[in-house]
Amino acid sequence: MATNNMMEVMAIVELLRMVETGTEICITSDSQYAIRSLTDWAIGWEALGWKTRSGKRVKMQSLFKLGLELVRERNVTFQWVPSHSGNKYNDMVDALAGVAMDDLIKNVVPFKTVTYPSKEYA
Repeated sequence: MATNNMMEVMAIVELLRMVETGTEICITSDSQYAIRSLTDWAIGWEALGWKTRSGKRVKMQSLFKLGLELVRERNVTFQWVPSHSGNKYNDMVDALAGVAMDDLIKNVVPFKTVTYPSKEYA
């Protein structure tokens, strides 16, 4: 089952896939999990052979490996903003995500088109 944290990471990875290598980009997110998992944590996991400090295998490591690779190939900076704090762009994205979920629930967008976790990230 996909968590909101994993969907935030996937959104950033998919964004970075659309951005040309070497491009300078600033990604603003209200998800500290997504930002840290594609920066600090991924670097640490990589150094530990994609294991956590407790020695457990990192779940969804292919997603984090891809994300770290994409970050390294671009000039990425991350900016964290608190959620629901009046940042107009963050509020807009939250509203769009809500509309998308409503459409899925109402079956406007057939659920079969949503393939998470995809085999690519498993």
